[in-house]
Amino acid sequence: MSTEPKFSPGPWAFVPRDETPGYREPVMVNTGGGMWQPMGDRNAEANAHLISAAPNLFAELHRITNHLEEWARYHSDERTAETDAAIHCARAALSKALGGAV
Repeated sequence: MSTEPKFSPGPWAFVPRDETPGYREPVMVNTGGGMWQPMGDRNAEANAHLISAAPNLFAELHRITNHLEEWARYHSDERTAETDAAIHCARAALSKALGGAV
C-alpha cells in the first residue's frame, strides 16, 4: 500500500451556511477539489470542522510518528511499552486514513 495520501491535499476549509447560498445544509467543507457537505445531522458543524482539519492532522501525525520512531531507535534504554503502543496506534490510524486495514 502506498504511503502517499490519495485525498485532496490541504488546506481544507470550513464554510458556514451564510457563505454557501442555495445550500440547505448548515455547513460545507471546501476540500480544494470541490465542496463536501455533511448531511442532515445535528453534529454537522462539528463534523465539518473536524473534517476540514483532516489533512493537517494526517500530516502532523505522520511527522510526529516518524520523530518518535527515530527517537525510540536511538534511546532503546528509555523506550517503553507505552512508546511502542503509541507508535503502533499512530501507524494504524495513518494506515486507516490511507484506506488500509487497521
